[in-house]
Amino acid sequence: MQRLLCLSLAALIWATALTVTTGCAWRGRTGSLRIRSLGEDPVTLAFRAVEACYAHDPAGGTSFWLTDVPAEDLRDGKVAYGQVVHVELLWLPKPGKTPMDRTATNASIRWVIASEGEVGVYGGAGFVMPHGSPGADSLRLTIHEASLTLQEKTPGFCDLLTPAEMTGDFTVSLDPRRARKLRLTISQFVTDALGRSRFVHLPPVHTGADDPQHNTS
Repeated sequence: MQRLLCLSLAALIWATALTVTTGCAWRGRTGSLRIRSLGEDPVTLAFRAVEACYAHDPAGGTSFWLTDVPAEDLRDGKVAYGQVVHVELLWLPKPGKTPMDRTATNASIRWVIASEGEVGVYGGAGFVMPHGSPGADSLRLTIHEASLTLQEKTPGFCDLLTPAEMTGDFTVSLDPRRARKLRLTISQFVTDALGRSRFVHLPPVHTGADDPQHNTS
């Protein structure tokens, strides 16, 4: 059984590699991410988003959301294979002044994989360089060798990647309401999968309405 689940994740790795090879349009945004294991038998998982957005609050921070499956499918639990990436920018580097090396980290990253009914949640940190100013209508980010490890999983999830490294480049549009919706959707998806409450933080959207979510991890 464990071998079959490992094969299901291997199928996801193969399918995403094919997607990158054949190309994919995603709402006018460009970019892709690559996650590569650092073990003795390395594997690579590619990521190409169908939805991407970000929210920015000068006091609360900046969060970026990318998913390779529609948010509605996540909400309805109709996901056989899928990935979601959440990047939270912790501080803003200064071009030409901030060193870019393996020890520099200015962003936390959460990466969720769904594979044949099983779910794994990876987490880590890395150096992210924004090309532009947070709060702009669109913003391009480059991720430099972020380190990731498996943090939580459903009982049957087979980890083929820990430890792993994420690199890539992507462009997203400022859309705090959509980012808020994605946060709530993926939080509920992970909570349902793990059977315990999990919540992904996001800078608040100032709408004057109360936030209906109260659970935190």
